[in-house]
Amino acid sequence: LGLFKDNNTYAGLIRFSNGDPDFRKADIEKDVRGMAMKFFNVPSENYLQNIGVEDGSNVHDFVFMNADSFFIPNPKAYEKFMRSTQGRFGVLGYLAFHWRTLGSILKSRVKIANPLDIDFASATPYKLGPTSMKMKMVSCKEDKDLIPLNPRHDFLGEALENTLEQQEGCFDFYVQPNNDPKKNDIENAMIKWDINKSPMIHVGKLKINKQSGFRTDEQMSSCENMTFNPWRAPKENRPLGGVNRIRLEVYLNQSKLRHEYNGIK
Repeated sequence: LGLFKDNNTYAGLIRFSNGDPDFRKADIEKDVRGMAMKFFNVPSENYLQNIGVEDGSNVHDFVFMNADSFFIPNPKAYEKFMRSTQGRFGVLGYLAFHWRTLGSILKSRVKIANPLDIDFASATPYKLGPTSMKMKMVSCKEDKDLIPLNPRHDFLGEALENTLEQQEGCFDFYVQPNNDPKKNDIENAMIKWDINKSPMIHVGKLKINKQSGFRTDEQMSSCENMTFNPWRAPKENRPLGGVNRIRLEVYLNQSKLRHEYNGIK
């Protein structure tokens, strides 16, 4: 269904990121880690093309993070969380009364030695034709890196480049069909699906070519201004649930704001 209908190979781009919007935070600090992927020339138009938001060639984006579930359950909680950032006590005021969200955030904030060493997941549910699914990229890098004793501010970028100078990057691509839809309510993004009742299915492999010299000013600027949107997916694989419906509006407006701020069309 959708991307998984045929056994094809796709060219793509990947952007690894930290979750904190403050670029002054050093890579060594605990943070949520992100992995966004853009696959080109997929078999069908994506949802944003279907609703007339954009045109052009068929692209499928994935926006993954190092967590199997989201830290907010639904739109109502999402609104309260965002309002708290502007309130008297900030996010801490919200977290003081929402222990599950606090626990989820703390669990997702990790120290890592290399973006190629850890797993990334969709966290929220997506369509798989008539049913739903989650997705995951599992690192197949055999030798994991050690965090350096005195890491530089952006040492994760350096670790990524050093690794790819020597070897390919590798992730196994898994899909988790929802075999227990009553328990795995797609409107509650905080639910972690039981892997025993809803086993993972291996659907492909992501290979990152050996390369070097990609951390130039021009490449980093291009990376900062590149837009990824989970709704840039075939309708058979589009996002599901209230949190993702919010993301449809947020990601489009956030991209527009960021490009205007950076003076980029």
